[in-house]
Amino acid sequence: MNNQSIKKLTAFSVLIIGLLNLVTWIILIASGKVPDFQGTPISYTLHWISEFSTALLLLLSGIYILKKHPLQQNLLYLSLGCLVMAVGSAFAYYFMNFETTLFIMTASITGLTVILIIINYQKLQDFILMTMGVAGYALLNLLGDSLQAKDISSLILEIPALLFLLILTIGILRKNMTFRHLTGEK
Repeated sequence: MNNQSIKKLTAFSVLIIGLLNLVTWIILIASGKVPDFQGTPISYTLHWISEFSTALLLLLSGIYILKKHPLQQNLLYLSLGCLVMAVGSAFAYYFMNFETTLFIMTASITGLTVILIIINYQKLQDFILMTMGVAGYALLNLLGDSLQAKDISSLILEIPALLFLLILTIGILRKNMTFRHLTGEK
């Protein structure tokens, strides 16, 4: 498969997954089929922010790939980091609380996500941006749980970590980093 075919497959995959994620959450929220929302509204709200952010990053990433925008690779790996965390945790949830349809869907998307990560990987910067997506998604969800529980000791750690991660992500998203191995030779 040539690079152009890989990019088109990736663009359409992330567009479909992003749209599926967006529509699924809108339907769940609008239908009121969110268990225990009244008991944990802050946790759910921050979880939804992480889900909608992931969906929007995926959609933007797909558009950037199709337009051959210079930020396409960086945005792709940031969004894939968020996605691997979102769909990986959903896969684990539906594995433990088995629902056939949702288990098959999350297993399929998890597998596709891993394939997209592998076939599009170019350099260490991709891994760094993916890690930032994973960490940002996780911290946002943990922050929601800590705010809901009024867990001050966790909040003291999570808020600055999320802010610094956000600043770092914004700072390097538009950069093309080069990593060199120094051998010590003169």
